[in-house]
Amino acid sequence: MAVVAALAVGHLVAGILVAPSASPYLAVGNAAIDRTPNAVKDFAIAQFGTSDKLVLLLGMAVVIALVAVVAGLVSRRRTLPGLIVIVVLGVVGILAVLEQAGGGVLALLAPVASLLAGAGVFWWLHRLAVRRAARQAAAVTEDSPRQPQDWRLRIHGMVERELTLSWDDLRSMRSVERPVTMTCVSNEVGGPYISTAHFTGVMLADILDAAGVRNGADQIVTTSVDGWTCGTPTETVSDPGREAMLAYAMNREPLPVEHGFPVRMIVPGLYGFVSATKWITDMKLTTFAEDRAYWLQRDWGQRAPIKTMSRIDSPGSFEQVAADRVTLAGIRVAQTVGIERVEVRLDGGQSTGGQWTPAELSTEVNIDTWRMWRMGVPGLRPGPHTADVRATDKSGYTQTPERVLSIPDGATGWHSIRFTVQ
Repeated sequence: MAVVAALAVGHLVAGILVAPSASPYLAVGNAAIDRTPNAVKDFAIAQFGTSDKLVLLLGMAVVIALVAVVAGLVSRRRTLPGLIVIVVLGVVGILAVLEQAGGGVLALLAPVASLLAGAGVFWWLHRLAVRRAARQAAAVTEDSPRQPQDWRLRIHGMVERELTLSWDDLRSMRSVERPVTMTCVSNEVGGPYISTAHFTGVMLADILDAAGVRNGADQIVTTSVDGWTCGTPTETVSDPGREAMLAYAMNREPLPVEHGFPVRMIVPGLYGFVSATKWITDMKLTTFAEDRAYWLQRDWGQRAPIKTMSRIDSPGSFEQVAADRVTLAGIRVAQTVGIERVEVRLDGGQSTGGQWTPAELSTEVNIDTWRMWRMGVPGLRPGPHTADVRATDKSGYTQTPERVLSIPDGATGWHSIRFTVQ
């Protein structure tokens, strides 16, 4: 697509602002014809007649397409190979235009615009590309502690007292137990990357008080045993109402290895990439200006609070439902704020004048866990239907209908499904 954009922009700019001969695509074709041996030219004319140039241009298109496909395949992980190919093709186009259309700044307008368009579109597409999910692998790295007693946590940086906590030190501190809903920032609208568990651990605010945080330390950079880093706002972790913790138990059992054994970080209300360090071994008090954690280096958000969301779990999308059993149900989350209401709209509001219908809410466990909702829908006519859901939190914010991708700090939009009443 980047190469197509480059060719289209070059051709368009040449045709509108300069001259057809300044099109990089046509200039390269003409340059190729000039360098073709006479015997080959004669053969092409004999075979294709007056269509010989058209055949050449089509052949060029095929070759460029193949080069673009190969460049795309080798650029799945890094942008550099693809950018190199685009730059090389762009330079060839510039040289061909200089030869075919003559010198001058105006003649270079089309090939330069083509090069910039190709590079820009390629970078944009590469940034939006969805990475293939990795296969689940063993969660323990070679130097992970085999026993909880082997675990250590170093706390340093902008602190009054550098500390090294052992497992026994951690377990001797005041503990808290709390159910918390955790959400991955990669969770798309209506996605599955969200769940709730009961965590037991030590308040991070107590640990920070013991170390003494210096003024100006607005970020806590935590490091996993495998070197992965996570940047979390200090003010969020220090908020006693947030109950951020270093957790050592999950559902009243020792943390499973895949969930961070022996100790992990939990910060309600923040997406995991800025809060949920597993296998934690290091905690540095610093600033956002000084240190850039793993995902911040890759253009993801800096603070990333979890957005108010709602989801329809039943019926499933495209499910067939008996007319007397139509009940819509799902979950909604508004961490650190709480849910005020959930509303459902059927068939785009055609039968209700665009109005939304409030759903029934389950009892709230706490403001950091999801809540269930449901709504019975009697009397739906047989046939296809749609349902949309939106949530309003206790701050008065209602979910926006605007669909936004996960990058850089979480997806937005109403979750919608289609189902059929039998």
